[in-house]
Amino acid sequence: MEKIEDTQREILLEMKKLTLEIQNLQVICARMDGHISFVESTYDKFKYPLDVVKNKVEAFFGRGITNE
Repeated sequence: MEKIEDTQREILLEMKKLTLEIQNLQVICARMDGHISFVESTYDKFKYPLDVVKNKVEAFFGRGITNE
């Protein structure tokens, strides 16, 4: 009977550890979601101006140039 109780305690301890780990992962994921949203909104603001610059550079140097 004592062995069963020890096993139950070990299981509960592991469950608590896993619960804490899941909570930490939820915080990390929420922060990453915030970062991704920030990057996407920033990119959306600069997408058109960057495309204009890219197109002008390509027109000036020609589209046939490679990075070799």
